[in-house]
Amino acid sequence: MPIRRSCISSSEEDALRARHAIALLGFAASLAVGAWVNLAFVASGAAPRPSSFTSAEWLDGEATAAIDRAYDEALPFRDTGIELFGSLSWALFEEGRPGVVVGNDGWLFSREEYETDAGSPARTDAAVEAIEGVARLLSARGVALVVALVPPKALLGGEAVRFPLPDEPRSRTERARAALTAAGIAVPDLAAALAPSTSFLTNDTHWTSAGALRAAGAVAEAAAGLVDLPDTPFTAQSQAATEHVGDLMRYVRAPFAGRLPPPDTLAPIFAVGDVDADALFGGPATAPVALVGTSYSADPRFSFEAALKIALQADVQNFAKEAGGPFQPMADYLAETAGEAPPKLVVWEIPVRYLDDYAGELSPALTGQ
Repeated sequence: MPIRRSCISSSEEDALRARHAIALLGFAASLAVGAWVNLAFVASGAAPRPSSFTSAEWLDGEATAAIDRAYDEALPFRDTGIELFGSLSWALFEEGRPGVVVGNDGWLFSREEYETDAGSPARTDAAVEAIEGVARLLSARGVALVVALVPPKALLGGEAVRFPLPDEPRSRTERARAALTAAGIAVPDLAAALAPSTSFLTNDTHWTSAGALRAAGAVAEAAAGLVDLPDTPFTAQSQAATEHVGDLMRYVRAPFAGRLPPPDTLAPIFAVGDVDADALFGGPATAPVALVGTSYSADPRFSFEAALKIALQADVQNFAKEAGGPFQPMADYLAETAGEAPPKLVVWEIPVRYLDDYAGELSPALTGQ
């Protein structure tokens, strides 16, 4: 995977560096204290001596495991110190660990949305070409394709965004959409559909059920002129709302800070419909619609599969996967369903930030086109 740099503006980066310098001084002090405690631990005789272990114990890892256990038992405050440092960093500067960009009013954004380098445009172009190749391959099978480009949350966050997206990541969504549309691929404008702030969770990268419904509605409009789907009535059934600690909270390590971003409220939806039993158990190509994508689609808590069933009024077979981005699941889908009776429509959900990560995953499937 390419190494990218942050594109937060220079003045903003200078402010962050100043904050980090203060935090690093505190961290250096904590390291000095830790080194002193470590020396005292060894001098006390509580630390096992290397000579007390046999060669076999070193080779099979038992020696290092024993030393680790001794440190854990003798220094129970070690993890507490790490947590305390994280808490101070958050409490003083509202700074999380690398991976998150802190916004206003408790909003968190993925730093991946801000990162780019000189090779980003070329990788994005390669990803667009690969998507075009998939569209040609599906068309040859008689299958229509709608590409659901999920725009960066930071592009739509409005006043919640403290650091605006730089030019290249900001323009990536529309550039990719324009290129795919010019190639004859249906790409609904999800940036317009998801513009309300209620479309995304505050401390998670994913959308709310309301956002999923908006995105699915835009997909259904784009699909209407492409394919006739068998009508299968689906209605929405809400699940009980639950407290949700978002995936971006793992970058905010501050249990003692006392003012962390509040947890989100997650209210998923089910799609309830009269689906033929053969469609439920008949195999991967039974449903008229196939959904391919990432955790936006794979995780039922984010409701996109249900939202598509409701918007399309058609059954959906889900091939999305929670790890690995959007390209490997499509490569797997094409390989797994080759020779099977195809669906009428494929909906491919692609978070825009992954366009910069394309590494040729689809090349084997597209060879020989």
